[in-house]
Amino acid sequence: MGRRPRLRPHPFAGRVAGLRAAGGQAGLLFGGPDGREAAAACADQAALTSAYREVIGAYGAPFVEFEVRDSADLPAVRRRATAVAALQREGDLLVTYSVPLGPEGLAPADLEMLRQTTAKGARLTTVNLLTAIEPQAAGEGRMRRVASSLKAAHRQVAEVFQVDSAAAWRRMALTSVLAGPDDLSALDARKLTVFAERAGMAWRSARGVPPSAQVARVLWGGGT
Repeated sequence: MGRRPRLRPHPFAGRVAGLRAAGGQAGLLFGGPDGREAAAACADQAALTSAYREVIGAYGAPFVEFEVRDSADLPAVRRRATAVAALQREGDLLVTYSVPLGPEGLAPADLEMLRQTTAKGARLTTVNLLTAIEPQAAGEGRMRRVASSLKAAHRQVAEVFQVDSAAAWRRMALTSVLAGPDDLSALDARKLTVFAERAGMAWRSARGVPPSAQVARVLWGGGT
């Protein structure tokens, strides 16, 4: 029997409560590039579900994101999906899975993970596409290649969730992953913003090196 994952204390719960009192909102992120996500580390289904429930309850999180790096580990995929489905039966919980976007859309292992997760009864609100932005030195066509990859992912999402085109776009979010502060120009940001808004994507964000203030304003609707 697998051991219950060791969870750290919840030192930021008070800060999150303060943020909400000021009108903000916060959710939780499980996984990421460092370490193992709990479903990969804990083989005990009941213990895993309990661990997620404890952390989500400590923060009162209305939404959670899983940045999955172990999609080829099908037992972990199924444990995570089973836990998510159980927690969603207990109450409203919005769930995002974040996966890399490649030139052809989603990798086969990530697609199979989405299928397995849906088959277990988990409801995924959003598939967040982690999109590595080529440096500006790569030249013309960078944003066209991003658009082409998003369109490929759109077809896959529509097929996996058995939804129409508009509903598939609403299930997708775009996160630009920046290696340098100049990877995304204001013009690039405008192109991404126009594409995402016309398609009806759920939301957009950025990770990695913070973008310039001007680019941030364009990405998040605060200016041009």
